[in-house]
Amino acid sequence: MSSSRSTKFTSHVETGHLMTDLKSNAKTAALAQRHSSLRLNAATQRMRSAVDKGIYVCLGILSTLTLVCLFLFIKRRTKPFNEAPKVQEAPLKTVLNNLDALEELVLVLDPDISGAKNTRHLAAQCSFSFAWINYAYSMKEHKSPLVAVLEGVVAKNPDWTVGHLAELLSGIGRNDAVEILAKLPAGV
Repeated sequence: MSSSRSTKFTSHVETGHLMTDLKSNAKTAALAQRHSSLRLNAATQRMRSAVDKGIYVCLGILSTLTLVCLFLFIKRRTKPFNEAPKVQEAPLKTVLNNLDALEELVLVLDPDISGAKNTRHLAAQCSFSFAWINYAYSMKEHKSPLVAVLEGVVAKNPDWTVGHLAELLSGIGRNDAVEILAKLPAGV
């Protein structure tokens, strides 16, 4: 009987170890599965992060291309000044006599806007002194600095044409003002 008891005891002990081993293996398997899912989640997050970065890069490229296309469309749409030779050859006084064009030019060139060249730059291109330019701007309440510059140029250089003014405006990067000059009537 002692041998049967010892066999039962041994089998219970072995069964207990087996159960413990099974529980331990189950816990280990659960931990391994949880760890692998964490690795998958981290990999998934890295992949999502890379995809998000790729999307932002694509959106940046797309917006840049859109701006370039818009710029080219606007540039192509505008009528170049050199297609209006009669306007180019008109005397500069023509600009002073056309109140609509003069008013538009005053509105775009007289204001001091950061980063945009204005009447001050045009006056410097026409060889007016810094003191004269500041004086013209100090009298802004009474007379437009652009009108003063144009009158001064007409007085000093009566042979100047609208084409000369267009060249100076192009030189300071004010193609918007050149477009206004292109609107002058051809029979001026």
